[in-house]
Amino acid sequence: MDDERKQQPAPSASHWVWNRLTEKSTWSGISLIVICSLVLLGLPIVKALAWLGLLYGIYSTFSAD
Repeated sequence: MDDERKQQPAPSASHWVWNRLTEKSTWSGISLIVICSLVLLGLPIVKALAWLGLLYGIYSTFSAD
């Protein structure tokens, strides 16, 4: 009876990764992670540029030509 149920070897890690990369849900998840990471990491830079723009606008308004 044990001979009838031979165990198949476990799939390799690269096989598992390749199967996941072909799924739409994996691409959706990766896209969401990348976009959110860019927003979180880029937010301080965007804030700094906004402050610089605001300060330059104030300077331009009150400086003489």
